[in-house]
Amino acid sequence: MTKIESFDDVLETVGSWGKYQKLIVFLILQPALFPCAFNSYNAVFMAATPSDYWCRLPLAESAQLNESFIKRYLLPQELREGRLQHSQCKAYPELYHNETTFQPENSSLPVDCAEGWKYDQSVYKDTVVVTFDLVCDRSLLSAASFAIAAVGGIVGTMFWGILADRYGRKICYFSILMFQTIFSLATGFAPNYWWYCACRFFVGSTTAFIYSLSYLLSVELTGPDTRSLLSVICSAGYTLSVCVIVGIASAARSWQLLSFVSALSLLPLFLLWPFFPESPRWLLLNGRYRELQDYLRKAARINGKVLSEDFTRNLPRTLRNLNSSSADDATEKHSTWDLFHTPHMRKKTLTLIFVNFCNHGVFTGINLYAPGFGDNPHLNSLFSGLVEFPPYIFATFICDKYGRRASISAGLLLAAASALTAVGVPETAATSLLLLTLATKFFITFTFMLGELLEEEIFPTVVRAEGASLTIIMASFAGAASPFVVYLRQDLVVLPLAIFGVLCFAAAIASLFLPETLGIELPQTLADGERIGKNMTWGEIFSWRLPKNLRSKAARQAHSGTFTESWNKNSALPLEYRSRPTDLDQTEPGLLSPIPEGFP
Repeated sequence: MTKIESFDDVLETVGSWGKYQKLIVFLILQPALFPCAFNSYNAVFMAATPSDYWCRLPLAESAQLNESFIKRYLLPQELREGRLQHSQCKAYPELYHNETTFQPENSSLPVDCAEGWKYDQSVYKDTVVVTFDLVCDRSLLSAASFAIAAVGGIVGTMFWGILADRYGRKICYFSILMFQTIFSLATGFAPNYWWYCACRFFVGSTTAFIYSLSYLLSVELTGPDTRSLLSVICSAGYTLSVCVIVGIASAARSWQLLSFVSALSLLPLFLLWPFFPESPRWLLLNGRYRELQDYLRKAARINGKVLSEDFTRNLPRTLRNLNSSSADDATEKHSTWDLFHTPHMRKKTLTLIFVNFCNHGVFTGINLYAPGFGDNPHLNSLFSGLVEFPPYIFATFICDKYGRRASISAGLLLAAASALTAVGVPETAATSLLLLTLATKFFITFTFMLGELLEEEIFPTVVRAEGASLTIIMASFAGAASPFVVYLRQDLVVLPLAIFGVLCFAAAIASLFLPETLGIELPQTLADGERIGKNMTWGEIFSWRLPKNLRSKAARQAHSGTFTESWNKNSALPLEYRSRPTDLDQTEPGLLSPIPEGFP
């Protein structure tokens, strides 16, 4: 019988990636991801600005003049997007007309629209922008609604994390689902702009965490060998849900109808309650041994594993010993500030924050920017979603062959090149600009995945949750700022891409200062984390080549484990930062709460 030294050994005994886990992941947790995209990406269409709008002229409309005549002859003309077009925000205060002629008074100067606006309805029947006239001097309010939802995500991540740690993943998930459904429905009844923003704040507080919860539950149900695979599966599931909501939005052209459909289409997820599992690791950490034993026996039965009498008899004591060991490891408290106490850990933490700030900001910004080209925003959004699939397929191969540093740095440089190339493209070349935007999305999707992987491999186990939470919180500010960057396209179409390109270039250079983690055992203690990449030379920093000791698979396997050396050998840290590695495997998320201890 295999010696049980960690909870992963227990999972391996009953099957850590068998039929049971695959059924749960693909039939329950993948559909559970859909609320994230449904109620976040739908805002791209609910708050879309129609491709054309102009000042309402009641006198001309009462004369039943066609819109083309009004825009061409009765409105001021101005240069926009490289060509002469009618003004969208100005009108002549007086119109001269008789039985046969309508024309502006020669002496009148254009003024702001006094009678409201008319909107092109070829794509959208109505949107939040149309309903509340969020154009011209009120156009910034549309961008602000996206930012408010992003701020809700920052606040919600903190709250829901506490709930998930205290009451379990299952109760937390369905609480989020209920909360999101209620406020998504309430959004459709919004009588004014501020009601809409309040509802979007509460909806936004759920969308990011409901994805994180589904992904982390997938990880907690399985062993360490499937970690990267589950990241790809969950990312692909999210992208699939984006494509589905784009299809729904193309059919529901009213923002209120889309809000209702987005909410009601998720009601079947409540039927998953009887089949939705609780995290076995959460059950262990909270001493719920009877439920945990039931889960393990069920998993073993469905996976076709025959448990020995020895294992079954000793299971209650084994689980208590593992939990006791975990409690002993937690005796020494750690906080987010431990990541900043030593110079090299501080440098790596700040670099990871900046790289993921770039990834999150550019990824979110491209989602908002891509629909604005041409006359078919739904098709553009579909392309923007589909372009995410290829990186999921080859990301693992690329980063395992060429290393994490070279892969993420090269990906960011290619994203920067794609975005900055757009600066030289004429504003009228919408197709070329869209292709460059999609190329940027392609590369930033790739680096987004690698950024998350580097977090897991650089932050030590004792503060991994705190480190990941810190980067999520800081990156969320990029998500809140990106709508305002996209708003700048009103002044210059390519300006957002130029900003994204510069940001990607800076992140590409910064990522070179991260250590190579390919084939290296994950750091357990703060000392392990400080030691990674501590002695990098300038030549190694500005080189994409793998270190000699990592250029073959055999060498990587031989090199792994170097961080399990004793803390007492050549330690450069004060004694108070020493702690032995946890007996639970490094994949153990422990507590899910994203409020890191010690974080202000």
